[in-house]
Amino acid sequence: MWHYVEHKYVALHNNILMRLARQVYLFFHVPFFSIDRHVRSIGSSEQIMETLNLCRGHDWAALQKLIDFWQNDLCSSLHQFYVDRITFEAPGNQMDFRWSSYKKPNQLCYSLAMELLMSICQGVYLPGRLLPAMEQIARDRNISISTVRRAVGLLCSIGAVKSSRPYGMRVLPFSESLEHCDFSQPVLRQRLIDMLESLQILAPSCRSVAELTLRSLSAESLRHWLQTLSSLKERPYYNVLPYVVLDLIADHVPYQTIRTIYSELLRQLFWGNPLRGMKGSLETMNALLEPYLTGLLTRLEEGNTSAFCDMFEEMMLQDLKESADYLLKMGIQEAGYILVPE
Repeated sequence: MWHYVEHKYVALHNNILMRLARQVYLFFHVPFFSIDRHVRSIGSSEQIMETLNLCRGHDWAALQKLIDFWQNDLCSSLHQFYVDRITFEAPGNQMDFRWSSYKKPNQLCYSLAMELLMSICQGVYLPGRLLPAMEQIARDRNISISTVRRAVGLLCSIGAVKSSRPYGMRVLPFSESLEHCDFSQPVLRQRLIDMLESLQILAPSCRSVAELTLRSLSAESLRHWLQTLSSLKERPYYNVLPYVVLDLIADHVPYQTIRTIYSELLRQLFWGNPLRGMKGSLETMNALLEPYLTGLLTRLEEGNTSAFCDMFEEMMLQDLKESADYLLKMGIQEAGYILVPE
């Protein structure tokens, strides 16, 4: 059954999606498919041949309807299976779904680099100012100085900081980050592909997840969304708008599994720091994103959930397309495998 699932996804050339699909399969589907009649009913040879014939005939509309039918059938079957078979009282808290978007999740330097980069993007460490000394970072987090050096080295490779001897590491404005990147480094190229693969998962799924989240918000949580977006409008850094909305979703979506996935994918987007300088000046980026920010705020105030989600999806798909184009221009050919929905 896993080989059948794997064949569905492998053509997308998205390693993060493959790791996620495998983890979801192991966590949720294995109990269902351990029963022989379920294996026979899902992924039969008839279904495979029907799919193949539609592909050969280029009948994409019929193929989409067929896939939607099978997916909905699987979803309802899984739901009914757990309702029928899991009869003990549900625990107070949802079980933790654990997943890392990294192939080797135990590399602490990546987590630290992402934490520092998020602090830079959120204005905790301002452009022109120094990061805390490496020794202080190591003491504060109870980690080795060598781990801190590797993390700071990653930040240097993506143009987020630059050595300013003998004073320390100086934070660079995003307009200067591109010229300080070393795109020949395999680690940087891989992190940029990770960013693009994460966008490829987020962009097509964000509309449904945003709608699910908004419809579950309490009045207090909705006020928090409005306050967060309104405060962003008062700041001159509209380029963080997609991250801000994704962060709100990751904090408020009612399912713990989706919270884990969206939080992990969101962190990967910060590796796209070098691309920010390719989108023009800060003023240009603000002008491009201001209509989205104003539109999202207006639709949230009006309670127009569907229109909010449509606009958010449009913004994310545009970000995916632009990011793939930028990486191709930089000679990162793997970006050509990323499929951008129309």
